[in-house]
Amino acid sequence: MKLLFAIASLLTAVVCFAAEAQSWLRPLPPALRSATPKEEIPAERFFEVAASKEPTAESYLKDKLVIPQNQNEIHFFGPKSFECPASTQGYLVRAVYDNGGTGAFSLHRFGSVLLVSHGSLGAASEVHRTALLVCLRFAPTEVFNVLSGAM
Repeated sequence: MKLLFAIASLLTAVVCFAAEAQSWLRPLPPALRSATPKEEIPAERFFEVAASKEPTAESYLKDKLVIPQNQNEIHFFGPKSFECPASTQGYLVRAVYDNGGTGAFSLHRFGSVLLVSHGSLGAASEVHRTALLVCLRFAPTEVFNVLSGAM
């Protein structure tokens, strides 16, 4: 009986964790799906938060999609050598992925909307939360996500 209870508790925890990750997945609205992005954000202007800092980033982003960051905060989350260009502002941004080891992020701007995409190889697994630190020339008012994969 104790074993059954332990298994049920574990399954409940897994389902709750998956639901939390899924809550960060915000698909691009239909009106923007056919729009052409104004700008692709170069890969050298963003990075994924270090794994050791991931829980902190998630707690900061619990109720917000994006948070402005100063240079000290940027260094807390990633490499000390990373600097935002003078004409940009650093932001901590929600992101999701499914196959992290085989994929990469890409970011696009649609006006004041930021689209965070993750493409990977292999069949989709469960959705996982993470955070990105990105240097932008605009202040995002919305953040949406796209997940894609190839088999």
